[in-house]
Parts: sequence; C-alpha cells; structure tokens
Amino acid sequence: MEQLSVDIAAKIQWSHWSSCESSFNLVLVPHHAGVYALAEEVMEVESRAEQQGHPGTGEQRTQAGEPLIIKRRKLAIFAVNETGNLAYATSSLFALGNPLGEHLAHSRCYVRYAVIEDAAQRHEVYNALQTWLTLSTKRAAQPPAKEVGARNESAERRTTSARPVFPARL
Repeated sequence: MEQLSVDIAAKIQWSHWSSCESSFNLVLVPHHAGVYALAEEVMEVESRAEQQGHPGTGEQRTQAGEPLIIKRRKLAIFAVNETGNLAYATSSLFALGNPLGEHLAHSRCYVRYAVIEDAAQRHEVYNALQTWLTLSTKRAAQPPAKEVGARNESAERRTTSARPVFPARL
C-alpha cells in the first residue's frame, strides 16, 4: 500500500467486508470494473491453563472438548484481483471446479472490493496491492530477528569449537 500515491489512495472507496459463505452474500456487488481482495479470518487462541487471569473475548472448544479463549481475531488477505466486472468475478468464485471456491466453502472468508473504472488506475492499484501482499507474505515467513541471531550464534559455536563439525575418520 505504500506505493499508492496519495491522490489515488484518497479516491478509492472500499466496500465493507462481506462474508463469502455463498454467492447469495454477494448479490449486491456492482457490475463495474474494479479490484477485490479475499481474506480469511485468523484467530489467536489460548487454553484455560495459559489464560490465568487474562480475560478473553470469547470461548470455543477444541475437537477434544477443551475450552479455548479467543484472544484476537484478524483478517488475513490471501488474494487480490482486478476485473472488468466485479459481480461476475466474485460470483464465479463459487463456480463448480474453482479450487478457491472449495477453500471459501470450508473457511471463514470475506471479500472487499473497490470500483475503479479507469483501467490504468485499476491496474496501478492492483500492482501496488499485489506488491504489498507479496512483501507481507515474505515478512511473515521470516523467523523473528531474535531467533535468527540465536541460530547464527549456535552455528558459529559449532564451527569454531575445538571439535570439527565433520570429523575425519582415521
């Protein structure tokens, strides 16, 4: 999102997040060109034993019946697309054979869209969002800096110790 110019970002009016339970939830999506994003609900949970005095926002149970406390709920964007017809593109997500439709049916997913009629502007917004999504995914896949430092230190100790890492047989 950092690459979006202030002028373009100010003009984009995003819809509210809509549930992707079925194509019926998306009947009000307009037949206009635009960009849409798909997100999945992600919950950070802890068990009762971990809670110990920290109030949760809700309670669920695991498959084994153990109570879990929901600490935080987030939406994690996993796809961004541009299209000439938002209504057609979003309803086709539920078409038979669409692998994404299977994911939407079995997860708590949401869609959000912005009508952008100008093709060049739409493509610029799409590219900026795609770049942001790629960078965010790479950042999330990297281990925390503290953990990387500990691994590097451990590797250095192994290679500089008196015993060689790969001892030769005599």
